[in-house]
Amino acid sequence: MTSTRSVRTGLIFTLMLSVFLLGPNANAQVTRPKDWLPQRNPRLLPEEKRSIAAALATEINLAINKRQGVIGLREKVIGRIAKCAFLYGVISKQAADLELKSSSSTAADVSLEVTLIMSKGVSFDRFKQIVDSAHDSILKMPLRSDAKETFLLMRNCKSFNSQLEIDDAVAELTF
Repeated sequence: MTSTRSVRTGLIFTLMLSVFLLGPNANAQVTRPKDWLPQRNPRLLPEEKRSIAAALATEINLAINKRQGVIGLREKVIGRIAKCAFLYGVISKQAADLELKSSSSTAADVSLEVTLIMSKGVSFDRFKQIVDSAHDSILKMPLRSDAKETFLLMRNCKSFNSQLEIDDAVAELTF
C-alpha cells in the first residue's frame, strides 16, 4: 500500500511539474536570457549556460542589495536556488518526455551554476549546510505529498529563471 501510494505520488508530482515547466504554451519561442528556461531546442553549450547563470546571478545580486536590511537573505536565496537545481534534477531523471528531460537537465545545470556564483562570501561549511538542507528537503517532498508546497516552490523556481521576475522571487523569500 505504501509503495503504491509513493509511486502514485511520484507520478502526480512529476506530471504536475511537467505541466508547470512546459506550461500551456509549450510551442512558444523563448528569448534567452530574459526568460531562459529552454522549451524547444534545450541543448545549450557550456559557455551559454555559464553566460545565462552569470546574467541571472547579477540580477539576483541586485535584488538582494535592494533588501540589505533582511538578515540571511543571501543564504535563503542560495538555499532556494539549490532546491530548484535539485528539483529540476529529479524531474530530468523521472520525466518520460524527452523534451522535458533535456529542459530540466539544463535548468538544473544553470541553477547549480547560479548557486555557486551566489555563494561567494559564504563560508564553505555554511554553503555545504545550505546545499545539504536543500537536497534533503527535495528528497522528502514526495513523502509530504503537499501539492501547494510543490506549486509554490515551482513558481518561485521559475521566477528565479526569468530576469523580469527575479526581484519578486527574492522578495518572496523575505516574508
